[in-house]
Amino acid sequence: MVDKNFMAITISAALIGAVFIIVWMNIGKLRVRLGAIYYAIPLIIILTITGILVHQTTWHLERMENSYRETVDRFLSRKWQLVVSQLDSLQEENYELSKELTDSIISQLQDMPSVYLDDQLSSIGEEGNVIQKVVDDITREVYFRNVVGDTNDPFALIIGKGEEDSFVFSNHSQVHALEVVTHSMEQEYHVLRQAVGGDVLAKHTFKRILGLETGTPSESFLFLQVKPRPEGEIEALTLQDLRNIFKENDGDLKKTFEGIEFLAPHYIYRDGSIGGTPRMENRMKTDAKTIGVISSFGYLSVLESNSDLQAPLRYYDELAQANKARYLAEMRSTLIIGLLVMGIIYVLLILFWLFMHINVEDVFNS
Repeated sequence: MVDKNFMAITISAALIGAVFIIVWMNIGKLRVRLGAIYYAIPLIIILTITGILVHQTTWHLERMENSYRETVDRFLSRKWQLVVSQLDSLQEENYELSKELTDSIISQLQDMPSVYLDDQLSSIGEEGNVIQKVVDDITREVYFRNVVGDTNDPFALIIGKGEEDSFVFSNHSQVHALEVVTHSMEQEYHVLRQAVGGDVLAKHTFKRILGLETGTPSESFLFLQVKPRPEGEIEALTLQDLRNIFKENDGDLKKTFEGIEFLAPHYIYRDGSIGGTPRMENRMKTDAKTIGVISSFGYLSVLESNSDLQAPLRYYDELAQANKARYLAEMRSTLIIGLLVMGIIYVLLILFWLFMHINVEDVFNS
C-alpha cells in the first residue's frame, strides 16, 4: 500500500501543474501581453513539478528501504536470539553426554593401580594400551541425540604441557582419519588444513581446550570447522563472529553453521592425571597427562532431524518473506505512480509544443 503522504503530495503537485497550464493556455483571453516569455512559463511549471515529483519519489523510496532494513534487522535479532537459546539447550545436553562418557571411562579405570594408569597414559597410541581400548570402546558408535554424522560423534585427547605433547588419540570420524599418527597437535592442524583450507580456528579452539577451558557460557562456546565451505575456512572464532556471518547472510542458517561442530569438553582430571599425579607442583607443570573427552554436535544436522526446533525458526523466515514481499509491492506502486504522473506531465509538454507551433503567430499578434 502506497504511503498516504506520498499520494497527497503527488496528486497536489499534479493538480497545481494542471491548474497553471490551464491558466497559461487561457492567458490570451485576459489580454495580458507577455511576448516571448509566454512560452517559457509552461516549461518552468513542468520542470518545477517534475523536480518536486522526482525528489518526493526518491525520498519516499529511501524511507521505504530504511524502514524495510530496520524491520529485517529486528527479525534477524529475534531469530538469532532463538538460535542462541536453542544452542544453549543443545550444549547442556552436549555437556551431559560428555560427562556420561567420562564417568563411564572412570568407572572402568579407577580400580587399576595408579602407577599402572600413569604408565598407560604415557604410552597411549601404542598397540595394546588399556586406556586407549577403554576410551575407544565407550565412545564408538556414540552420536549426539543419535543423529549419525561426522559432526555429532565424540573424540578424546591427551593434554600434556602444551601442543608438542598433546594429541587426539581416539576419534572415529572419517573427517579426522590420519595416515600417520604423531604425538602432537600438529597432526590435527594438518588434517583440518586439508579438510577446510585453514587452521586458524582449530589452533584457537584447541589452545583453549589445552588450557582446560569448559566453553561456557554461550559467549565462550568452543567450536570447530570440520567440513569445507564455499569460502574456505570460516572467519569466526567466537559466537559473536558467527552472529556477524548470520546477519551478513540475512539469517541463512546453512551459510552460517555449515561444517561447524560445537564442543563440550570434560576432563579427567583438571588438576591431575587419572593415576593421581598432580599437574602442578611448586607452580611448575609436571608430566601428568589429562584426558579430555569431547562431545560434539553439528547444529544443522540436529536441526534437520527435529521438526520442533525448525518450526519457530520457520516462523521468522515466513515473517521475513512477507516483509520483503510487502516492501517490493510498495516500491513498485510508488514507482508506477511516480512514472504515471511524470508521464502525464510530459504529455502536457508535448501538447505545449504543438500549441506553440500552431498558435505562435496569434500570440505575437495579440
